[in-house]
Amino acid sequence: MPPGWLNKALDGLPGTDDAVFRKLWDERRLLFEGREGVGDRVDDRAARMIAAALRQGLRLLVVLPDFRPHRPSFLFATALICHALNSNSSSGTAMQRRSPVLYFGATVGIRDQLRRTSVRRLGLNLADVFCQQDVSRGAVGMRGLGVGTSTRPSNLARVITVYAPADPVTLVRAHKPCWIAVDCDDAPSLTWLRPLLEEASRQNLPTIAWGQNPLAESVSDFACFGDVFVCPPHVQNPLCSSNRLNDTPEDLLLVQGSTSLTPLVLDGKSVDGFSNPLREASQVLCLASQHLEGAFRRDVVAIHWKYLRSLETLAVPAEFYEAEAARFWGLKPLGQLRTVCDRFREACLQIDGSMVRHLNQVASLLYDATASLERNGCALWDALTNLSIEDPSDDEVRILVFSGNSRKRLFLLAMLARHNTTEDDLRKMRVYVASLNELRQWVRLRNTSSDATNQDDFSMPPTNLKWSPILVGLLSPAMTPRLLGIFLHPRVEILLYPHQCPSFLRRKAEWSARLGGDIDWTIGTLARLSGLHLPSVLPSIPERVAVEEPIEVNVETTVRLRRALSDSVWQPQDTVNEVANLFQLDEAFTEEELVLTDQAESNTSTTDASSEDLWCAEAVRVQFDQGWRVDFSPDDEINIVRAGSNGNILDRRYVRSLKVGDRVILIHGQQRQSLYDLIISRVHKHPSIELHLALIRRWQEDLRVAFQKWQRRTPDSADLSAHETRDMNGLLRQMQRQGSQLISTLTLSLWLKGLVLCPLDPEDLRRVAEVLDISFVRQYRAQIIQAATRLRGLHRSLSLKLNRWLVDHAMGAPHKSDDDVIDVELGLTFGDVRSSLLVLSTVRIERVRGPFLRSHLGRAEKDA
Repeated sequence: MPPGWLNKALDGLPGTDDAVFRKLWDERRLLFEGREGVGDRVDDRAARMIAAALRQGLRLLVVLPDFRPHRPSFLFATALICHALNSNSSSGTAMQRRSPVLYFGATVGIRDQLRRTSVRRLGLNLADVFCQQDVSRGAVGMRGLGVGTSTRPSNLARVITVYAPADPVTLVRAHKPCWIAVDCDDAPSLTWLRPLLEEASRQNLPTIAWGQNPLAESVSDFACFGDVFVCPPHVQNPLCSSNRLNDTPEDLLLVQGSTSLTPLVLDGKSVDGFSNPLREASQVLCLASQHLEGAFRRDVVAIHWKYLRSLETLAVPAEFYEAEAARFWGLKPLGQLRTVCDRFREACLQIDGSMVRHLNQVASLLYDATASLERNGCALWDALTNLSIEDPSDDEVRILVFSGNSRKRLFLLAMLARHNTTEDDLRKMRVYVASLNELRQWVRLRNTSSDATNQDDFSMPPTNLKWSPILVGLLSPAMTPRLLGIFLHPRVEILLYPHQCPSFLRRKAEWSARLGGDIDWTIGTLARLSGLHLPSVLPSIPERVAVEEPIEVNVETTVRLRRALSDSVWQPQDTVNEVANLFQLDEAFTEEELVLTDQAESNTSTTDASSEDLWCAEAVRVQFDQGWRVDFSPDDEINIVRAGSNGNILDRRYVRSLKVGDRVILIHGQQRQSLYDLIISRVHKHPSIELHLALIRRWQEDLRVAFQKWQRRTPDSADLSAHETRDMNGLLRQMQRQGSQLISTLTLSLWLKGLVLCPLDPEDLRRVAEVLDISFVRQYRAQIIQAATRLRGLHRSLSLKLNRWLVDHAMGAPHKSDDDVIDVELGLTFGDVRSSLLVLSTVRIERVRGPFLRSHLGRAEKDA
């Protein structure tokens, strides 16, 4: 690339040559929490591109390299100021000056960021200047971001905030914005983003967006409708790096450290008889996955993929998995999966005989793999137990990372049952166990905390030691957007079966390209923004993910040997192995990690969701007005609007009881129509709420583990009776002896299933901690009670506002309740969640014969 091309491109970007922009960035007048010098070269370069995109009416996504909380607010502030300058110029139209700005986000966050942002010397706090307006209010009803109200200067646009909308197209057409802002955050996917971009493209609306996850689906979605600029994510803790405004422009393109990825390839007599059938089954199943037509054929292939993936990711002994899997959300016993596969193949006989022949071959191979597993044991379990007892280096902690929380919890339960080792025991050995979601939370907290020695999350590893993650198994391609937390570490290992090595090499190339930023995209974006010709020679960017020589791990002898990449185990197979991304279902997609239910506050069924069947013989197809349609399982629950003594109220009913003419509220994008899920999905990344959720999940998990351990413990002299039973009845009696008013083991069962946030009697939390010897609960009892109270309060507040909204809706004033505050600290109003709610009338109901996979039901679709 010619010397100085980047300087010329960045310095000559339209919209960055006016006095106000130069004062903001050259004089660094944007403050965060009253502090100067927070903005760095990343903010400066990103702000320049945002200003240029707005000036030229383009669509641009900037992927930021870290989670620093000031970056989104600085970009949004710059965009609003630039828009004010553009609209007030002689070329600005009256429509630009009158039209609002539509802000779309995944979670509530921008308000808190703006509240902490101000402009030096102008005497302006952005919480007062950039007023926000509820989605329903049109041009009136402005309210400030802070306490009380403020007057918005007339030259600044009003901002309408929308979170995870059900119908973004209708919102854009109704409000006619002058431009659109999108906060993608680090979300793996945003179902509403693509239709929003399609509408913005149809109307030729400028759209600026930012996010922190280069692996997210939103990056590829945005690339179809606009430009993308990816700043490679920092590997080291960004708080320890020096980002100065006077660094060279090339630094923006360079990889700030790389991830060294070492494959640990399993070996031993228990491996070959298991891995070889899975390799053949993958190839045959990929062939069967091509050219599929219709939902039923996709379901047939998907359930066989799920069976195969369940075998590949099995990390506990097979017999233990069969006995315990049904208790965990998203996990199904292998025997149940095999039965469901048989049922779907039988149904497929009448539709596609050639597909059945392929699937019968797959079933035979999977049976061979299962037989080998039962005969020789689980190699992945053996490897993990060895890794758990190996001492890490003195300056590091080892983190075993599972795809989802259920697999993590099942592994910890197996460690307790087979080795009498608890999670606390592992932590004392500097071995931590986490899900991908937990690792993401830990990394985000570590990289955004102002004090690395004072972390709020009690469960995360010490920040003064190196974190060395080990990814348990090769996850499906569809899981790629969730892997960002893995690749923010300098050294990572991944456990693989031999048949997964070719897929791993192809997957690694994709990871490296997306994390490092496609240089063609990057330079092409700058050329279009600046109006310069593309340079004849592009710079060479080092790989973001480097693969070390694989290590062969013998699971019987624990001997490790280095293997060359040219070895036969690494010979690539036909790329047909990668065609079935959509069918490689992982439990992390069906395991709803944000689900929190409380039997005391909701009508949620007491049945453990993990015990439900994978499939149903028929579905209830409901056609609603406004073109919406949903296929439900007959035993799904839905929110019905019914008449109450004081107007319309919300009630939970089974879908099978629906009648034509019934009015319902659908929560768009959620398979479970739960108010808890709705509100938690908006606020779960807020620091205080994230801590509350961690507290609740930790006490629930510790309760299950402690109960299992207590059941196996021999009664001693401390017990009132040497013959005390170690079951639910025994636990109830011991609780009652300590003064508990509980009268039924059903309550304890709900606690153990995680269906209750916290006991209603706070003393019961202390009593169960004493009986079962749960040290964490004893230490953090007050905080657990506070967390449950806060979450219950959010749910109650939302329910009350929802019922009031239904009354207003019936009276023809559906937007009257938008300003009602659900939570003052979060700045959460009813208008923030209303955009995800659809009030619809039932037009037609019909039964549709299946079979159907339940995981593919329950989501609303709108007719084209």
